[in-house]
Amino acid sequence: RIDFTNDSKGALLLEPTRTNLFQYSEDFTNAKWEELGIGIGVAPVITSNQGISPSGNLDADKVVFDLSGGTTGADRSILRQRVTTTTSDQTLSFYAKSEQGNKVFSFHFKGAPIGSFTVTEEWQRFEYTEVGIASAVFYGLELNGSTDSDNATILFWGAQLEQGSYATSYIPT
Repeated sequence: RIDFTNDSKGALLLEPTRTNLFQYSEDFTNAKWEELGIGIGVAPVITSNQGISPSGNLDADKVVFDLSGGTTGADRSILRQRVTTTTSDQTLSFYAKSEQGNKVFSFHFKGAPIGSFTVTEEWQRFEYTEVGIASAVFYGLELNGSTDSDNATILFWGAQLEQGSYATSYIPT
């Protein structure tokens, strides 16, 4: 396809064929997405279609994470989906935007927080790759008490999990 990201004349974008392993990549209210509170953390509250996503449509979901004052890594507010994969590298990517200043999150990979990133008040695409995963595991986003954020309201859109060592263009499901 033609990519106009960094050049108004466009450039040819060649990518491998991939599949988004997440179901409901733009609807986080669907039962495939699990909201979970651990420790004194509270399960995230999700409201559909609350913001303009990177697609230009009113289809970004608002997700409110709350640790209820939790201050340890055991206090967690998690949005995740269980996916069964074959042995390979897995790349998780999604778009997020904070509604209340910078917030520090972790990727939720294999049932635990891995890597941290800061969600700002501008849309950003976040990516994380893990090597050699096999079996049914959970993937997603979590706020935990070991960060400097005890609550966060973000807009979330375009979650993607794919087999490969890097993220490709967004594949809606």
